[in-house]
Amino acid sequence: MKKTILILTAILLIAGNSLLSQEEKSERNIRIGMFGAGALNMHSGQFSSYDGMLICGTFDDGTGIGWMAGNSIEVPFGTNFSFFGRAFFHKADGDFEAPPKDPPRVSLDDGTLVYLTTEHQLDVSLDYVQIEALGAYYVSDKVYLALGPGVAIPTHASYTQVEEIQQPFGLKFRNGESTRQIASANFDDNPNTETNLRITAHALIGADFLIAENLYLSPEAGYIFPFTNVLSNNDWSVSTLHAGLALKYELGTPEKVIIKEPSPALEPVTEPKFTPSPIASIKAKSLLENGAMLEFGQVTVSEENNNNYVPILPYIFFDAGKSELQNRYITLNSSEINNFDESTLQDSVLAVYHNMLNIVGSRMQKNTNANLTVTGCLEPADDGRNQNKLASSRAQRVKDYLVNIWGIPADRIITKSRELPEEISNRNVAEGREENRRVELSSNSSDILEPVRLITHNSEVSPKSIVMQANVKYDENLKSWDLVANYIDNTQLWNKSGNGSPSSSMQWDLDRNKMIELARKDVQGNHISLKLKVIDNEGNTDEANTAVPIFYEKKSKYYDGEIVKDSIVERYNLIFFDYDMPLINEENESTFKTILNRINTNSSVSITGFTDKLGTDEYNNQLSIDRAKSVEKAIKERVVPEIIFSKGVGETLIYDNDLPEGRFYNRTVIVEITTPLKR
Repeated sequence: MKKTILILTAILLIAGNSLLSQEEKSERNIRIGMFGAGALNMHSGQFSSYDGMLICGTFDDGTGIGWMAGNSIEVPFGTNFSFFGRAFFHKADGDFEAPPKDPPRVSLDDGTLVYLTTEHQLDVSLDYVQIEALGAYYVSDKVYLALGPGVAIPTHASYTQVEEIQQPFGLKFRNGESTRQIASANFDDNPNTETNLRITAHALIGADFLIAENLYLSPEAGYIFPFTNVLSNNDWSVSTLHAGLALKYELGTPEKVIIKEPSPALEPVTEPKFTPSPIASIKAKSLLENGAMLEFGQVTVSEENNNNYVPILPYIFFDAGKSELQNRYITLNSSEINNFDESTLQDSVLAVYHNMLNIVGSRMQKNTNANLTVTGCLEPADDGRNQNKLASSRAQRVKDYLVNIWGIPADRIITKSRELPEEISNRNVAEGREENRRVELSSNSSDILEPVRLITHNSEVSPKSIVMQANVKYDENLKSWDLVANYIDNTQLWNKSGNGSPSSSMQWDLDRNKMIELARKDVQGNHISLKLKVIDNEGNTDEANTAVPIFYEKKSKYYDGEIVKDSIVERYNLIFFDYDMPLINEENESTFKTILNRINTNSSVSITGFTDKLGTDEYNNQLSIDRAKSVEKAIKERVVPEIIFSKGVGETLIYDNDLPEGRFYNRTVIVEITTPLKR
């Protein structure tokens, strides 16, 4: 930047000398110097942050404090007139505020829904190198007025947008603060926007005070009026009030001189050559799995945790007149049982049930004190002759599998037989008779037939890669560059370097496990810092930085697929509602006790009743409501959670009702306990 200003100053010096080639000049000689000023930048108009941002905002007028500094030349004409040439750097920053559109509603700790009132704050950084040609009139020996045009060349235009919570008081964002950064970027990175050259008019008043031989100190004040907008597609302009000091040195002695045109025989003056220092910038974008590119860089880690307690239906169903196990039941050979683990079963109620013999076999291996009773039953209307033998054969088939495959001692498994089961399904329909053709399992240990707890844990990391777009101005003399990605604690995550100029686009493929590890850290302002450093052959350096924020969210899922964030959902299926009955039976006691132990004072409990497909819609709807109400009543007798509600959805078939086990599992009440995560 300094060398740029020196080049422009040299151009002004040459222009001033050419003007001096006129015939007669005043008593004042050429004055060269430097000046600095504080600036009040007044931004007017209306503009919006570009669409690549997470949350856009519309901003009106704003102000900002800046500064100006540069070099000047003064060439006198006659007694009272002078030409002022100036080249300087202008910091034209501004601050804007705007409320967001369509404020959302949020839930307070007591469950009240209120509107979230926030304020968007936009900090704009604008840098210009400005060249001016002013005509000045000395109203006295000291005081002068100047007016003239200028051209401002943009060298940097960027913004940072943050959002601050105004109401309700005390509410915090995920980062634990009432303020969060929305985005930061360069305006030129938006393909629909570019920064304009600023055409201005500058009015100036000042006075010269002699402080040493040929040295003047000049206080000045002025106003810069713009004719063009900052950006190509926004009605946004910047005017500036400024006040400061100029230090001027007068060449030669103050006397009247005659300057003639240089003789052609004289050797031409060689203009100084300057090599500008490199200016670096870096921008991060997000490359998604589907190939889409987001105009901002950020890492989002989303983790879904679900706890599903699946009850064991202790029945094995058989085809009419047969004792063979049906194909839908999963059977293993003796070489496969060592790899069986019930916690890794598919998160599906029927998939768990169809592995029931393996679950029981595995648990019997571990609990050597447990015994199992296997009772064969039949349906007289379907199973034909030799009914007692068929019922015993069905029980023996189950026992043989547990003994021969799982190695359970035969004396630990007792077989029995009977005609119809103790709890008989409706024999007037084919579905009810199918449910009566079964083997029933029971045990002296509750561990053998307790529910299966399935914990699913899924993590998603987005994006796939961070794409870094590097840009270096004045890179003709560039020697080398280095680009590094550091975590907030300065741990290096990625690095790339090279000679000459960097590539305009570099891709960093994220380490999924590492991003999950970083996102789980409870760190305020969690982010990754990208730093680009360049150096030229003369030792001049420049650095550019940008931040990639890291966001982390935990979520769970209800049985109907609805996602809930920052909470854990535990799901329990209460089954064994007897056919056409709304009451909880003894087989649910163990699961029900677990439910009571898992309810906290800040938990929300949702109870949903279901029925199978048998019966009329109206009757099933009332039966499902009665089942849900009976569970709600039983819970309230032991514990009262913060929120509890129940409903019945009638014949909403969540399992395959063409199968007898599907109908049993559909005679259910699903209890979902939602507990907020601690922060």
